[in-house]
Amino acid sequence: KSVPNYASNPPSGTSSATVYGALAIGSTGTCNSSALIGSGNTSNTDYIDTKWKTTTTGSWTITFWTSNLDSTTTLYYLFSDINASAFRCFSGGVAGSKNLLLRGPFNDVLVTGGAAKGPTVTAFVYDSTAGYIYAYLNGKLVNSVSQGTINLSSTGTLILSGYNSLNGLNIGGLMDEFRFYKRALSATDIAKLSYTGS
Repeated sequence: KSVPNYASNPPSGTSSATVYGALAIGSTGTCNSSALIGSGNTSNTDYIDTKWKTTTTGSWTITFWTSNLDSTTTLYYLFSDINASAFRCFSGGVAGSKNLLLRGPFNDVLVTGGAAKGPTVTAFVYDSTAGYIYAYLNGKLVNSVSQGTINLSSTGTLILSGYNSLNGLNIGGLMDEFRFYKRALSATDIAKLSYTGS
């Protein structure tokens, strides 16, 4: 199974991502589009390989839509690249119930309420000039964490729904509109992306 990459100028070899294991594409995501449906299985079998090497310097932004996430303290991984200094985002575990945590070669960034049952848009904005990662939930700034210089470099690729051999998205958890920008989006830009309807 594969899903297209709708980036305006995807790097060579990344025009589509490969879906492995029991993960499915279907249900209803944003704007009535299809979404990734979590299996709850470990990511040594169930994951999406974006084929994109997590290598970037300077500012960046990650945004994604989710719904029906597990809101307990059980650990589930939304995306990661273990080869990029263990760059990852997860719910549960040390993030706590109902929260998301972005972790990697930088100070942790918590999004309180990010692991929600209802439709939610999360954004992480690394502004290299300001020296912060800003976290947004449904278009509203919810956390600002001071950072040193962040350089992501990987020999592997970014995967969705998983990290190492641990659990990916929970059973029935949905993800759609995963985007990685090589620039810091403004608060206005983030607000425009924060559609939470389904």
